[in-house]
Amino acid sequence: MAEPLETDDEFLAAFQDKSLARWDHVCQMRITWLYLQRYRDMGPRSKIVARLFDDLKAFVNAKIGLDVTFHTTVAYFWLQLIDFHIMTSKKSHPSEFTSFHEFISFADNRELLRDELFLDFYSHSLLFDQDTAAESVRIFSLLSL
Repeated sequence: MAEPLETDDEFLAAFQDKSLARWDHVCQMRITWLYLQRYRDMGPRSKIVARLFDDLKAFVNAKIGLDVTFHTTVAYFWLQLIDFHIMTSKKSHPSEFTSFHEFISFADNRELLRDELFLDFYSHSLLFDQDTAAESVRIFSLLSL
């Protein structure tokens, strides 16, 4: 993966002030990793999740008309998987990753670049068909209480 154009701090600031001009799978992975790394000390994990999801929704709302979407279940899947990779990477890479680029370049973490990896675990119809998607979001909301 090529070195990013901006530092993680610059990228995070552009996301939070909604001036980030692009959005793709790698951007979502990077933001998720940054929130898990930067806000780990802000209290319970639920606060990190709430902040990330609120900021993702605000970003999506600011970018209406572009190909930017938010799907709660898919976002939560990536959050869980990235957090798992952070934890398991510590076993084979004992020093802290200093940047997202370093983290994602580590061999064990490259699967995170596969943007449709979630479809190995969820059916497309469950996530995206109107009737089943509404039901799965309702169930997900109940489970998060």
